[in-house]
Amino acid sequence: KIGRDPAGPHNLHLVLGNLASLHTLDLSNNQLTMTGLETASPLPPNLTCLSLAGNNLQAPNLRMLGSVLSTSPGLTNLNLQGTALNKTMIRNSQDCQDFQKAISGLSVLNVSKNSLEGQGIEALLKLCPTGIEKLDFSSTIQEIDGGCLRGFVKFCA
Repeated sequence: KIGRDPAGPHNLHLVLGNLASLHTLDLSNNQLTMTGLETASPLPPNLTCLSLAGNNLQAPNLRMLGSVLSTSPGLTNLNLQGTALNKTMIRNSQDCQDFQKAISGLSVLNVSKNSLEGQGIEALLKLCPTGIEKLDFSSTIQEIDGGCLRGFVKFCA
C-alpha cells in the first residue's frame, strides 16, 4: 500500500520519472490520498490509461486532481471508481479549468461507487468532453432523486 508508507508517494514519484514510455498505470487500492498523488506526480507523459480506483481522493474541489492529471495530456481512460468523490467537490470545481482541460481527451470515465447524487452528476457532466464514449455512473445515487437525469438530458441535448 503506497499511501500507507510515508515515503511511498515520493518513491512512486522517483519510479514514475523513469517510465516515460508507460501507457497504462493502475494505482488502484493503494491508500493514496490527493496529497500523496500530488507528491507522486508528474505522471508519465505518454500515459493513456490511469486507474486510481479505491483510493481516498477527497478534497475541497478537483483543482489538485486536475493539476496531477494534466501532466499526462494524452489521457483517454480514467477510472475514479470508489475514490470518495462527492457532489460538493464537483460543485466547487465549476471554475476548475485545470480539471476540465485534463479530462478533455477522455473517451472513458468511470466514477462509479462515489456519492455524487443528481447534482454532482449534472456538475460533472458540465466538465466532461462532449466526445466521451463511455461513462460509468453506477452506484452514484444513494437516494431517490427525481431530477437525477436532468444532467444527462442537458449533456445529450
